Amino acid sequence: MKKENTTVVLILVLLSMVSVQAQNSDRRILASTAFSADRTNEDTVVLAVLDQETSEIGKSIFSIYGGLAFPMGDFADKNNGGAKRGLTAGLQYVTRGKIGGILNLSYTANPCDPSESLSLFGGQGTYGYWHSLGAFLGLKIGIVNSTSVDFYAAPLLGMNISSTPQIKYVVEHPGDEPTTVKMHTTQNSVLTYGLMSEIYYGHIILGIRYIAYKPKFIVETEIETGSGPNPPFYSFMTNIEQSTSVLLLYAGLGF
Repeated sequence: MKKENTTVVLILVLLSMVSVQAQNSDRRILASTAFSADRTNEDTVVLAVLDQETSEIGKSIFSIYGGLAFPMGDFADKNNGGAKRGLTAGLQYVTRGKIGGILNLSYTANPCDPSESLSLFGGQGTYGYWHSLGAFLGLKIGIVNSTSVDFYAAPLLGMNISSTPQIKYVVEHPGDEPTTVKMHTTQNSVLTYGLMSEIYYGHIILGIRYIAYKPKFIVETEIETGSGPNPPFYSFMTNIEQSTSVLLLYAGLGF
């Protein structure tokens, strides 16, 4: 009897140990499952954040744009540059990321209206355009946000090839032979700096840009007096330096 009781007690102890071991194993399985679930959720959250950040930062964009060019300072002064509101157009490539690079090629044309200075001669004529073709590199600094609108600003540095207006006017006074004056120049390249800011919404781009440079020109002036087959003619050269600053407002499409 005692032997049987001892056997029963041993069996109960073994069963208890197996039960405890099974419970501990179940706890470890549950803990492992919970840890795996938490880790999976963390990974999912991290991936979601990365995906969100990537979508907010955007991708590399090639764009075309066009807009208005507003002369500023001496460039707009009628007794200096005489430039009026003009047009601008360009191509641009922007790399992805909050910090990246910009490659820009732009053209600007501003009509010239030096009416106050030329009116002293009593002449009438055509005054042409200030032309500018620029190539720029920029450092893009973007702002990440939780919307579908991307924004960035950038300092710019580049070279500008520009030319003065091709001016032609005729001075006529009663009793005198008409005098024809032509002014033209060769192109000149000069270091140019600027600042820009753009907003992207889908494929729509809105931008503002300021550029400034100070080219030097050699202007040739040709003067003819009279209207015969061989009128008196002479010419002279003039060195000028034109302080130029332009504010560009534009819109475009990005791809």
